Amino acid sequence: MAINFYSDIHLAANKIGRDADNLLDFSTDNEITFRVGAGDGVVFKASGEIEATKFDGALEGNADTATALATARTIGGVSFDGTGNITLPGVNAEGNQNTTGNADTATALTSGNKTITGDLTVNGDSITFTSANADDPAVILQNTTNDAQAVRLQFKKNRGAAGQDGDNAGEIEFYSYNDAGTPEEIKFGNVVCEIHDATDGQESGQMLFQVANHDGGMQTFLKATGGSLDNEIDVEIGRGSASVTAVQGTMSVVGNATLAGFILDGNTITGVDDSGEFTDNDNHIMTSAGINDKFAVIGDTTEVDDYQSTDFQDQSGMTTGHGRTLKYSPGSSTSLTAGRIYFLNTSGIWTETDAETVGKGATQLLCVGIGANPQTVGVFMEGFIQIPSSEILNTPGSGAVDGLPLYVSDTDGHFDFTAPSGSGDYVRIVGYAVDDFTEESNTDVLVYFCPSKDHIVLA
Repeated sequence: MAINFYSDIHLAANKIGRDADNLLDFSTDNEITFRVGAGDGVVFKASGEIEATKFDGALEGNADTATALATARTIGGVSFDGTGNITLPGVNAEGNQNTTGNADTATALTSGNKTITGDLTVNGDSITFTSANADDPAVILQNTTNDAQAVRLQFKKNRGAAGQDGDNAGEIEFYSYNDAGTPEEIKFGNVVCEIHDATDGQESGQMLFQVANHDGGMQTFLKATGGSLDNEIDVEIGRGSASVTAVQGTMSVVGNATLAGFILDGNTITGVDDSGEFTDNDNHIMTSAGINDKFAVIGDTTEVDDYQSTDFQDQSGMTTGHGRTLKYSPGSSTSLTAGRIYFLNTSGIWTETDAETVGKGATQLLCVGIGANPQTVGVFMEGFIQIPSSEILNTPGSGAVDGLPLYVSDTDGHFDFTAPSGSGDYVRIVGYAVDDFTEESNTDVLVYFCPSKDHIVLA
């Protein structure tokens, strides 16, 4: 038989092929090696084994129908042969699992963004966020639900027992550093919410906003307390009398405002003068009624005293008088008894009158005491004034006083409906009764005080 070769054939000892890199190699007993591209690609062995780096296409035999490993293996201490799922303690069941690598020693997440889906519970004393960037770190709580509700940040105090008055429910602290040689960490601000009243059904809270106060001490500048009534919240602003609270724009007050020592145009206001009152300094302001009383005696201003529409005992300021008040007493600052008659002696001291002695009020300037310092508050000189029953004598029956004259009494400082009658007594009219008011057997009298310039002395 003849074999014709129409191209070059590579022949070597037990090898045949196109060239040395692409051939069939029979040099090893019981094996045929296919050499392609200078590499041994496939090896056929007499035992039936085939060695190759890759197989393309379907394979037949046990490999495509196997349901178990030929030899079981152990995973996490549990035998696995491939015929079913296994349970690993610490992985998909309660228990502990010994691991290798970083998992058993890790104390921090690796760098980069992290996303946690689902609820997160951390059991520990503190969580610290640190950043070297300006305006960072930022804690962002975002709600993306299309409704009117918002994000919530909750602080819960659970002492494991009933809450007590004064328990702190939550606290936010603000720290930074001072400029000491070695800067010190200082708390500069604080927000505290605490239990004001823990009583069941009467629960009341209290919030405190605090700042470091000059020496680093923490002081409350705004305190809101739930109060002792429903729909009541008591609020305190500032700290101490030296504190300054500036209100920009308009401040509206609903209800009563109690002001103690407030500053108006540079003046500290300490009092308000009502009808019949006047304090001559820059620390008092006057109501419209007080202003009317004061200007009634100036120029052509005419004042109307109305005791027809409102009884005198129901009007304010009647015990200090509606009319003219004088502040003058160079000899003494002792308060004068309200409702008594005094004369001004030559020593500049107001002294109680006595109808038994001409030198005690017969010719001198008279006034009525209003229970106050005559130097700073004054004495009543003329007008309408309520005289208490203890300072007026011989009052007729109730309702019978209208229009009657009143005299200087021979009892020191008293008014008297009966004229003095003793030898040597002087008689001087000091005014007229207008009306009276009896309550619990005490009859006060509304008097128009207008002392006569004349008097007589009885023989």
